[in-house]
Amino acid sequence: MSYNESQNDEAAREKAINDWLPVTSSRNAKWWYSTFHNVTAMVGAGVAILFLSWLVTLYTLWQMVEMHEMVPGKRFDRYHELGQHAFGEKLGLWIVVPQQLVVQVGVNIVYMVTGGKSLKKFHDLVCSDCKDIRLTYFIMIFASLQFVLSHLPNLNSVSVVSLAAAVMSLSYSTIAWGATLKKGVQPDVDYSYKASTKTGAVFDFFTALGDIAFAYAGHNVVLEIQSTIPSTPENPSKKPMWIGAFLAYVVVAICYFPVALIGYWFYGNSVEDNILISLEKPAWLIATANMFVVIHVIGSYQIYAMAVFDMLETALVKKLHFSPSFMLRFVTRTVYVGFTMFVGICIPFFGGLLSFFAPLHHVAFHLQTQEVQLLLDSELGLHCAWNFVDDIVAHWCSKTYNPYGQRLRVLLMSIIPPNARQGPAKCKEREIKAEFKKSGFALDDEEEILKKCLTFCINYNLKSSDLVSSWEVYYLNRQLDESTVRNDEMDGFLLHLQNEQKEAIVKEEPNLYIYSSKDVDMILNYDEEDVKEEVPGTPTDKSLTLNSEPFDSTPKSYGNGYSSGKPSKLVTPFGRRTDKFVVKFNINSLPVVENNDGEHDHGNLEDEIIKRAQPCKKCSLIVHRLGPEPGCRFMYDRIEDRFNALENRIRKHANALCASGMYEEPMDPTVASQRNIFAVGMICCDGEGRLNEKSIMLQSSVEHSGGRNVRLELHNLSQFSIFPGQIVGIEGQNPSGHCLIASKLVDSVPLSANAAVNQHPTKKQALDLGVESTDSTCVQKEISALIASGPFTTTDNLFFEPLTELLAYASRKLPQLLVLMGPFVDSEHPEIKKGAVDRSFDELFCQEILRRLQEHVEYTGSDVRVILVPSIRDAQHDFVFPQPAFDIHLPNLKHQITGLTNPGNFEANQVKVGCCTVDILKQMSGEEVSRNPTEGAPSDRMSRLANHIISQRSFYPLYPPAEDIPLDSSLAPEALDITSIPDILILPSDVKYFIKVLTLGEGEEQRKCICINPGRLAKGEGGGTFAELDYQGSPDKMKASIIGI
Repeated sequence: MSYNESQNDEAAREKAINDWLPVTSSRNAKWWYSTFHNVTAMVGAGVAILFLSWLVTLYTLWQMVEMHEMVPGKRFDRYHELGQHAFGEKLGLWIVVPQQLVVQVGVNIVYMVTGGKSLKKFHDLVCSDCKDIRLTYFIMIFASLQFVLSHLPNLNSVSVVSLAAAVMSLSYSTIAWGATLKKGVQPDVDYSYKASTKTGAVFDFFTALGDIAFAYAGHNVVLEIQSTIPSTPENPSKKPMWIGAFLAYVVVAICYFPVALIGYWFYGNSVEDNILISLEKPAWLIATANMFVVIHVIGSYQIYAMAVFDMLETALVKKLHFSPSFMLRFVTRTVYVGFTMFVGICIPFFGGLLSFFAPLHHVAFHLQTQEVQLLLDSELGLHCAWNFVDDIVAHWCSKTYNPYGQRLRVLLMSIIPPNARQGPAKCKEREIKAEFKKSGFALDDEEEILKKCLTFCINYNLKSSDLVSSWEVYYLNRQLDESTVRNDEMDGFLLHLQNEQKEAIVKEEPNLYIYSSKDVDMILNYDEEDVKEEVPGTPTDKSLTLNSEPFDSTPKSYGNGYSSGKPSKLVTPFGRRTDKFVVKFNINSLPVVENNDGEHDHGNLEDEIIKRAQPCKKCSLIVHRLGPEPGCRFMYDRIEDRFNALENRIRKHANALCASGMYEEPMDPTVASQRNIFAVGMICCDGEGRLNEKSIMLQSSVEHSGGRNVRLELHNLSQFSIFPGQIVGIEGQNPSGHCLIASKLVDSVPLSANAAVNQHPTKKQALDLGVESTDSTCVQKEISALIASGPFTTTDNLFFEPLTELLAYASRKLPQLLVLMGPFVDSEHPEIKKGAVDRSFDELFCQEILRRLQEHVEYTGSDVRVILVPSIRDAQHDFVFPQPAFDIHLPNLKHQITGLTNPGNFEANQVKVGCCTVDILKQMSGEEVSRNPTEGAPSDRMSRLANHIISQRSFYPLYPPAEDIPLDSSLAPEALDITSIPDILILPSDVKYFIKVLTLGEGEEQRKCICINPGRLAKGEGGGTFAELDYQGSPDKMKASIIGI
């Protein structure tokens, strides 16, 4: 084949491809095709009222039309071809194609959502009583139309659809300005600038830049539109193209200029996002306009999609050498429409995301309104656009670029009716009204409500935005159903807000305390109420009421009035509860002291009152600092750190078992042996599922087996209890080397063994928080304590009423120690998860928790001690386990309010206490595998699980950890160790509350430990439980109760 023949074949192939591609396959368009294609593509035509930018975009359009054939004999049929000519073959593609695709694909996704929303709105208006249908289905209906239309072969074939779309765009714009003109100028119209914050002004500034520079997205397809027009040297395509484009601009200006000027003149800056709402919502008009919108976006989608189809099909045929065929076109276009539908369904707010791209902001951002989208939104309302020519608006560019706009502003202001010019007070009312509407609230008695709000804002120097933000919080906390602000609700809200403002003033004097009759009544009622308390039996779970008179459930504080967010007369579901302070369960092993004379000494009543105002005796307190420090870095653990942590646990258990003298040196359990061996290792599962008797593996240490696993068979054992991560000793045989058959299982370290083997001395240091030195020989192991675990507020509000009630109870009982365990600011609280809180998490913690505790200790005296233990559910604290203590900045109360790590250990009057807020009991309960003897009493599962904690000498022996536990093995792994048997072990859990006396060891080594699960102080919208403990030296001399709040 000769070179000429080859060239001819290549040219023929190129021509065949061009005849197949959607942009170049048909070149018989007329000039009027250009008109309605451009009108359809000009969805951002609201920018036309930015007069100078309208001229600039028209000028740049003329330049692009001229450049279509600026090279003799060549037509730049596509945008990227012009870019390649200007910047080079490769660089031109990289510069043009990404930007063009962002605009065209992004706009198509927005159209997909817009079409679906408009169909849904039409359905809701026409059939208001019908069952609500999800937006997803309407997007799918709209997409089904695009699936059909997308298979039209070329851009000229969608001309009928484009014509209909252009007519519809003009129709709903005419509806807007015509109906507005008929209604006339509204009373109290205000033309002042609407943005009241610097943030809003800056946002408007960048919005203006995007509007001016890139508003006309139709520029992205203008060359593709022009390529459909025939061209010869005598009659180039630029003439009919320019005629059609210019006519499109004129038609658009005729339609949208009246909307801009009339809409802003008649409604000012109060025009609704959807201008038809300002026309008192005629249902038939909104429904009609929505159908016009649907038709418009159907055509607009096809205009932009055809350019994308051409780009995709060109790449497939020319670059990847696919054969031009119907099937290739069918698959490509179906996949593209499906992609835009999928993204539109998954991200229905896609247009809001596109507002970050200047070329898309004008088109995309305004297409995502709830009602009639497109130009019937704020851009159609045009107060923002008209602000461009106002010298006080955020569109500052007008002063530099648009002197003509300034003159037009002067002209329009001269014809504004006198009643439209308002004073400062009226402008402030309009601002408040606009803020309410911006947040989606309507005003019932508008005039009266605005007057009240205006008065309040002036008296307390409050911004309109702050007032409405406070209303939103008030609205959410009270769970008000309607979005209409009523006059009676406003009275309660302003009273609530007034209390907050007064409280802020009182805060300026931190030592001020206002006494009332309630303070005297509370003290005088102590004796009378205590006499009426019944002495619980041993043990019993019979419910006993501790108080004959119910507490006032109104949230209150001991110091400066009401805490933030709590009105004085609010009645919540928690406040309406009837079973207050009822004993759910108790153990009482204290001797009963009877008063033989049975008389009450009223003569010393004043002395008794004074005595009850202070605890009997201050307790010493030593906190063991084994955990991470506040502010530590975490999330840096490596696989090596996790491996070392497990290896150290296995090694320490093996050393402890050997040191007891009861067991021989551990051997490799993976080696075949016909005789009994003793091995130490960790229980693990052979797969990712739940542990069962057939999937038990034993992982020994690197020292003894190189860290290898062996299957563990327990069928010879009559009883056992195991879980993943448990370190056990096994006696048994491994005849084959593949399975260790156990004859004995040792799941605990003997008490005589030193559990703190290889413990770093520096990690054993303790911090004595006592003010004065304490002689350990004189201190008795006695302690009285209240123990409670969060959440400390109910799920329907953030008033922290349960915490308030608990502190009131503590003020009556005056325990030596108050142990509060997180979560305090619960990340699982509905309002916190929704982000419906107007304060930061740290502010919530300081204002609602620390402040109450500070008032409590100041009220009850200097001998009260409070321990705070964090939780991984605390939104204001580090999400890591082990967890550092709270960094509490209360210099005057540092000896009374103390932070503890999670897990943590402390000693109070030499009583050793260990606590951990991670729900290890619930997690172990879901992973444990056990077998009980067929005969004998049933096993107490909670006692068994709690025994595992101490037997394993670890607050968290489970491995791998639960999915929601952020275990960091590199962060103070020794903090998880239980170095000595505690007298009291506190393990709050979602399982039912309990108090258990655990027995560990046998014979002379036998030890007892009290394990307490106080339950949760708040459960749902009601109260939960807490624990009260009076410990006098041993579990045989103590009184412990679970009490409902």
